[in-house]
Amino acid sequence: MLAVFFIPVSNIFGQANKETATVYFMRTIGNFSASGAMNIFVDSAFQCKLNESRYFTRNYDPGVHLFSVQAQGKKYKKRIEQIPLELEAGKTYYLQLAVMYDTFVNYLYLKEVTKNTANLVMPRLIPDASCAK
Repeated sequence: MLAVFFIPVSNIFGQANKETATVYFMRTIGNFSASGAMNIFVDSAFQCKLNESRYFTRNYDPGVHLFSVQAQGKKYKKRIEQIPLELEAGKTYYLQLAVMYDTFVNYLYLKEVTKNTANLVMPRLIPDASCAK
């Protein structure tokens, strides 16, 4: 007799449950690679040092949250740009680390991307074990 068990894939990958929203933080190759890990903040609170070619996920309560990244320091710097996102319970969001190059200064920031974009990026990334909670 053959028994078949179905495990919901959403639970394996930490998808948002009905009370919280899930946020994927992704970093590809080439984004300030010489600088090492990038510090991710949510609501001015340190979350993780995200390494190159890695990603991590976190669940957050619904509502507006402020997301930011900085190259150095686990203490939030007020001059760093934050992006507000209104998170809804049961939904998944994808943030990718990005760099805008300028003449004298390069800007490091997080940008929200679509699920389709995340599906293209994620297969090349591995979970950042240092970010596991």
